[in-house]
Amino acid sequence: MSLQPGRDQRQRGEALRTRVMVANALCAITESQLQSGEAARATASIKAIRGIVAEIAALACEPDHLSSGAARELSEVIGELERRLVKMETALPQDKASG
Repeated sequence: MSLQPGRDQRQRGEALRTRVMVANALCAITESQLQSGEAARATASIKAIRGIVAEIAALACEPDHLSSGAARELSEVIGELERRLVKMETALPQDKASG
């Protein structure tokens, strides 16, 4: 058992924020791929982003993993990433979106 739960929560929060930054960077890359007509690459990127978002969401739901404020903030960020993913998925050509 940790002797510094507040410190541990801060460190976990920082690690999750780093994952969020990676997901946002991948979103920007994916949007560029879509604009360039690289549907196959965009599809692979979307799959990777979905994996990162699922990881973040699972960790954010663990009891006492984060402070309640950080968990709420992270929930909002996950929602933003989900909306961004849906927008990118709808931009995929239909034959690529199903594969």
